[in-house]
Amino acid sequence: MLRRKTTGLNTKLWPNLLDHYNTPWPKLVSSVNALKKGLPDEGSPLTEPTLLNILQSESIPPDDQLPNTGVGIEFERLLSTVFIKSNEYGTRCSTIITLDYDNLLQFHEYSYDYKGIQTNKIKKTFRCLTES
Repeated sequence: MLRRKTTGLNTKLWPNLLDHYNTPWPKLVSSVNALKKGLPDEGSPLTEPTLLNILQSESIPPDDQLPNTGVGIEFERLLSTVFIKSNEYGTRCSTIITLDYDNLLQFHEYSYDYKGIQTNKIKKTFRCLTES
């Protein structure tokens, strides 16, 4: 879970994952770094294109940075990208949910075929009610 604070970003998600699996997954580390680089000045929202760019990364780390999960080096390479393209296994959906300071929640979902080509996009906007 990511929570905007008055300064910076509360990032409780990845340290726990990295500690739990005892490995700094390259795609997780690169995504966290990209998110940090994409953070605008305080009070400005993260944009949908910035977040989607992170989710669609096809960057492959060097072999010596890949985990050894027992599936073989070729499959490790395939699994190492944030956005995975494959006939058998891969990214079929990317979802971005944002909530701004005015309690406007935006839901964006992109669907893809096995080649990574976008086949559908859904965008919904909701006003979140707050207690008075």
